[in-house]
Amino acid sequence: MKGQGRTRLILFVICIAVVALYLFLAGNGTPATRSRPVNSTLEVYFLNVSQGDSEFIRDRNYTMLVDCGQSDEGMRIAAYLAGLDVYSIDYLVMTHTDFDHIGGCAEILQDFNVRNVIMDGQKRDTAAYRDIMALLANRSVSFPGKYDTLSLGDAQLRVLHANTGSQDPNQNSIVMLLAFGNFTLLLDADCDGQCEQDLLAQNINADVLKVPHHGSMYASSAEFLRSVGPKLAVIEVGKNDYGHPANETLERLRVAGAEILRTDLNGTIILASNGTGYSIAG
Repeated sequence: MKGQGRTRLILFVICIAVVALYLFLAGNGTPATRSRPVNSTLEVYFLNVSQGDSEFIRDRNYTMLVDCGQSDEGMRIAAYLAGLDVYSIDYLVMTHTDFDHIGGCAEILQDFNVRNVIMDGQKRDTAAYRDIMALLANRSVSFPGKYDTLSLGDAQLRVLHANTGSQDPNQNSIVMLLAFGNFTLLLDADCDGQCEQDLLAQNINADVLKVPHHGSMYASSAEFLRSVGPKLAVIEVGKNDYGHPANETLERLRVAGAEILRTDLNGTIILASNGTGYSIAG
């Protein structure tokens, strides 16, 4: 009997060990947030495009441009990228069709070899949208869905929100979580209102938050910031008549414990990560 008891104990311990090993290997994250080894450095440029959004992301394997500011910023972005010896773009993402996000993208499409184009899929009767679609007339365009993933070298990109068919362009924002080793960046476009509520339900955590909608008082709720828990919050904003960034939003970010950087005050903000943490250039 003692031998049988000892055997059962040994089998029980083995079962526990197997389960523990499985949980360790599987982790508890989604494919876009699970840690994976990296062998390069990730660079993120939050470009100073006045009142608009544009982020350039690269490592040794790929380049990505997310949004292009207003139309008069397209040439400035092109010149800046050329200064980085960038002449081709693997992915151009237009998060939604607002002018301050896609206005400069026609210039980018004309000046660079853009290999892949990602859009939200909402049609707009604007000159900026028509110019872009004319340039894309003979090209394929991807329209991502929620939870779509994309492998970018050592990084993983996951779409957390996509076009919902809303008449409000902000509610159709493509929101993406970029994971590079243990470093995470939430690119939140102009997500507010119901879009932000949808993100809340996903229990997202991120080291760095691209603050949604230029720091609008209608985005970045206290509940949302508690959920995301960003160490750094980057606001892309310029001179405007909308009150961006709102004092209420700035206070909520401070209460959440986030360091705040702004393109209107700090200029282009350059972040680098080796997959374990991040640093700010300058």
